[in-house]
Amino acid sequence: MQRIINHGENYDDATLITLVKNNDSDAFELICARYMGLISNIASKYRYCAESYELQDFIQEGLIGLL
Repeated sequence: MQRIINHGENYDDATLITLVKNNDSDAFELICARYMGLISNIASKYRYCAESYELQDFIQEGLIGLL
């Protein structure tokens, strides 16, 4: 992935998603970090609903849904 992001700037979500779609790995890391807490919190509520899934599976699905 290429790196386009300037770390000194604040980017809104729409800009980060556009950069992610253009293969910017820094933008991907930023958007994931921004929402990891929320996604983890929501995922933890569902981990006992399906025995064959682990918490990390739900978190991964949440990150995919984010993008």
